Amino acid sequence: MGKYGYARVSTSRQQTDNQVTDLLREGVPETQIVTETVSGATAWKSRPALKRLVRRLQAGDTLTVVKLDRLGRNALDVLTLIDVLKKREISVRILNLGIDTAGAGGKLFLLLLAGFAEFERNIIRKRVLSGLETAKAKGIRLGRSRR
Repeated sequence: MGKYGYARVSTSRQQTDNQVTDLLREGVPETQIVTETVSGATAWKSRPALKRLVRRLQAGDTLTVVKLDRLGRNALDVLTLIDVLKKREISVRILNLGIDTAGAGGKLFLLLLAGFAEFERNIIRKRVLSGLETAKAKGIRLGRSRR
């Protein structure tokens, strides 16, 4: 029964240090923590480090993340990943929520939270599009400037 951790950031300007510290504090060995820089909107099967980690996990292991959105922002994708792990008898812990998918309450709460994660991503996307439209209407040139 091994403890594994996954830490993810979206851009190279961000760091996983805080997530790694939290995982270590929870007893996840440093050698069992995988970090990755990739958008949360990217499907889990398209994230090389997470995909390798999932292949490595065995029945009885636990995958720990600091926040649900580290696994992804698409509810269906996150739930698919968790279902794949559940079928292999691997539990998922989400530290900031105190959730462990090994229990029935954790599974129910996770369904709700995955939906909210996707909702949040859609709200952010709408804000960005709105900002782009506003900038365009003001005549602000978007994209790379040509010289």
